[in-house]
Amino acid sequence: TLYDGCGSLFHLQSLFAVCKDCHSVIHIGRTQLKGDIVRAENHYMKVNNCSYAEYRYNLGKANEEHKKMNKISEWKLDLTNLEKILK
Repeated sequence: TLYDGCGSLFHLQSLFAVCKDCHSVIHIGRTQLKGDIVRAENHYMKVNNCSYAEYRYNLGKANEEHKKMNKISEWKLDLTNLEKILK
């Protein structure tokens, strides 16, 4: 998904299926709460062929983006591309 830089609108660009382990990385905050962080970290490092330091750096960047996006109280979702994506 892409969001507009000045507001609260997400534009759906694509959909993709991921395995359970990739899903746990995508939702790393939830994974941390569930207590399965080590498995997710190891999966991320394996898939991305990176070190733990690189993982932590990328996690920090993702957390910064998450904090910025959480400042917007209500998001709208533009699904106009959904029909094209599903064909």
